[in-house]
Amino acid sequence: MEKTRLDDLDMNILRTLQENPKMRIRDLAEKLSVPKSTIYYRLRELEKADVIEGYRMFGDVDFIIVGKFPCKEKYMEFLEELINSSFIERSSTIVVAKVIKEDFHLNI
Repeated sequence: MEKTRLDDLDMNILRTLQENPKMRIRDLAEKLSVPKSTIYYRLRELEKADVIEGYRMFGDVDFIIVGKFPCKEKYMEFLEELINSSFIERSSTIVVAKVIKEDFHLNI
């Protein structure tokens, strides 16, 4: 599995979409001062890399990461890198040992 490196633009796109997951590409491009084509390309690349799996709202949180790992060691490597990232102030980790049903939609 190849690691996905996120640059400043990728992080700005993700932060902005967290605030408003329904934001149009045109508005996102305007807010970040980049061409629409760049935003479109970056979103597709983030989706292909499974950084973005869908556009959902989860309530009053800053960021949610859903990951699947082939083994405990890979999970621990990812967690260590995440915790040591300069853009993470604090974190809370929940591990699911067995998936019964995988559905990320909230019943609102």
